[in-house]
Amino acid sequence: MTNTAMLAIGINPGFGNTKIVVNNGAGDEKSIVFPSIVAKAQRQVPGALEQIQTIQIKDESFWVGEDALIGSPRSEINKARLKDDYFIPALVRAGLEWLEVPREPSVAVSGLPASWADELDTATRLGELLRIAAAHTFSGSKIRIVSEPLGVLYSQVLDARGARVRPELAKSRVLIVDIGHYTVNAVVVNNLRPEPAMSFSLDLGTSTVLARIGQLLFASYEMDLTLFQIDQAVRNKGLLVSGEFLPLPPKAELVLADAGMKIVAKLTELLRGGGAIEKVLIGGGGAEMESLAQPIVDKYRQAIVVPNPQLSVATGFARLARYSINKGGQ
Repeated sequence: MTNTAMLAIGINPGFGNTKIVVNNGAGDEKSIVFPSIVAKAQRQVPGALEQIQTIQIKDESFWVGEDALIGSPRSEINKARLKDDYFIPALVRAGLEWLEVPREPSVAVSGLPASWADELDTATRLGELLRIAAAHTFSGSKIRIVSEPLGVLYSQVLDARGARVRPELAKSRVLIVDIGHYTVNAVVVNNLRPEPAMSFSLDLGTSTVLARIGQLLFASYEMDLTLFQIDQAVRNKGLLVSGEFLPLPPKAELVLADAGMKIVAKLTELLRGGGAIEKVLIGGGGAEMESLAQPIVDKYRQAIVVPNPQLSVATGFARLARYSINKGGQ
């Protein structure tokens, strides 16, 4: 297999959702998004028309994503997930199997929150977990770990063939804001060079916001929902109640806007004295919640929410992997 024929894979095993993008080098990208929840597989009911797909990691079997909701689901929204030999591998293997990624050498890029990305031990551990997920696919040194918000940038300055585009971004001082489930990661990049002193992870992700909206939904509709189900309701601006689509409670928009203003306040504090910001890119799943992202756009008039923000990090990772393949690197 020639280098250019190798698959380039972007893996973003987020705290809320796992996102994987596979790039074939011909300008085609296929992707998958599913909740980052795992349950130990249980005995399946004989005679069922549909069986739950089981994901095998070492000697254990798991249900992953929405399938895990049938069992006893668990999520990991802190660094402890890196100590678990099964959690991240189950998520990644499930995504690769559902995308029907062949078991052949590929180049992969994944990432860590901005405040963890320069920790060599942490990056090495993530690489180990990815190899547990797919040893045949990620062999040798074909895994690169970078800071998560850089994926948002690379989704804009590289195209699906791994070629450089949008030179105005490449020559600017850019603030990248990645609104995730557990953290908001931000980094300033100047002429494509990240500034070490301008890299932050803020505990202002959407999980707390979704929990508050869940309380509003319970009070309004007496529905006790998972964070994943609340997230879907926010994105759809409503939910089915007894078969009828009903809107979110009015206060939900206020909760989202308040969270957005807290992000703005913290960014303003951290960037004070940091010099002029010429462009602002907003990505991550939280950027799809308009009322949450709008305060950032209002504060930084040069700000844009990137296309398909939830997939932007994984897309940027896949394009960086493709760029590396094109250059003959790993």
